[in-house]
Amino acid sequence: MPEFMTPAQVIVLRAAGALLLIWPYHYFFAGNEKVDRKDLWKLAYCSFFGIAVNQILFYEGLNLTSPIDASIIHALNPMMVMLFAAILLKEKISILKAIGIGMGFSGAMIIILQGKEINLFQGFWGNLLIFLNGAGYALYLVLVKPLMDKYRSETVIKWIFFFGLLYTIPYGVHSLGNIHWDSFTGFAWLAFIYIILINSFVAYLLMVRALRQVNATVAGFYTYLQPVFATLLGIIFLTEIPSILKIGAALLIFSGAYMVSRKSKK
Repeated sequence: MPEFMTPAQVIVLRAAGALLLIWPYHYFFAGNEKVDRKDLWKLAYCSFFGIAVNQILFYEGLNLTSPIDASIIHALNPMMVMLFAAILLKEKISILKAIGIGMGFSGAMIIILQGKEINLFQGFWGNLLIFLNGAGYALYLVLVKPLMDKYRSETVIKWIFFFGLLYTIPYGVHSLGNIHWDSFTGFAWLAFIYIILINSFVAYLLMVRALRQVNATVAGFYTYLQPVFATLLGIIFLTEIPSILKIGAALLIFSGAYMVSRKSKK
């Protein structure tokens, strides 16, 4: 984007491509597992927050604000997950979790803000959409958790993307005819495949599988690792030189992950 595709085109094709991948995958690994009709409604509103609200508001918000502002607001996601989990799933907010999330937030802020100037009010409407996008995904993680205790992850993600495609079609289907596929370079094709295969199919499938093993707060915490991975990739591919401050920030994040993941002992 924006040279080859618009955000609306990416969102619709991302949902459609992921659904085409997950449907045969579900058939081979989950068989004919049936879903109760009442749970289909639950999957529908999980998909609304996890696909429609999450992706549409993110792309629209990013168009109205800066990546730095968006990264700062996204750093609030694990806190929102912990709050929603405490309210809806009655997950206890232990002292270890609270300290761990605080450490992760601090480490993420150090990496994101180092040498940057920010003005959260300059792109107010974009920042608001990014905040709602993060809140939607945090709510999705909490709402989908009980369904993971009942169904296979392949079944859950299949219906998540099915409803997600239904939500995103009205948003972007009218623009699909404007894609100039003949203008795609090799890099554009690789990027498009990566978005569907890795960012959509693999990422969502691994997340719902993770929710079978850990609670929603722990799963949401790992958002803080994104700036660490971005820094590592910058070092590898862009020959950036890591600073002592960034190394310290990474240690803060990993230490926070340990504290959030650790089970409290009486």
